[in-house]
Amino acid sequence: MSSENATWSLLHIQSKLQIDSLSFLQTKALVQSFDDAEIEKWATWCEGFPDWQLLEEALPALGVTRKPKAAPVPPPAPVTPPKPPPFMGAAPAIANAQTGPSLLPQQLPETVVTQTGAGILNPDGRLSRRVTKHYKVYVGVRGKMHETMTVDLSLTGLQIVDGVPPGNDGNLEVALVNSRGENLSLICTVIPDAKRNRMKIVRAGKLDQLQEWLQNKTD
Repeated sequence: MSSENATWSLLHIQSKLQIDSLSFLQTKALVQSFDDAEIEKWATWCEGFPDWQLLEEALPALGVTRKPKAAPVPPPAPVTPPKPPPFMGAAPAIANAQTGPSLLPQQLPETVVTQTGAGILNPDGRLSRRVTKHYKVYVGVRGKMHETMTVDLSLTGLQIVDGVPPGNDGNLEVALVNSRGENLSLICTVIPDAKRNRMKIVRAGKLDQLQEWLQNKTD
């Protein structure tokens, strides 16, 4: 089977986080967001592979190439008399990386109709009921994984323990992992407040799976 038509999996070597049922394009997009250090932390497998491979060895199958390292810039020739270099001030802020078009198909509607009926608010004043859930959360930020846990979860958003670092305000790839080891892919944006620990769900990979997780009382 062609690797472009195969189902892919990723495995974080240290934490043993496993993300399954990824398409070729989803895997490629995620790997392209990794820097060299992050690539070395993962292994991958797809249909046709005899066993797990280090992600760096599977890059050709994904059509991903590492960016060449820039050649070091030689120091300027010394001047006579020597002068101290000018003070450049604080390092410039790195522009927020923009993600490409999401590969996740299901966009959540602006208004979610809950079991309480159309347009009727839940007791906490929201159209979408929040449920206390403690899932692992992995947020892709600037080529690295920000790892934390959920505090609560709803069809339209989630609250996490450790806020997303400043400077990451666009659409972010988020993976939730429940106690059964199942994973769910989301596209989220950070709600801009001081704690940066609340996120709005823009798209869900499988909306019916998210609904099932919210209704599961044993998870």
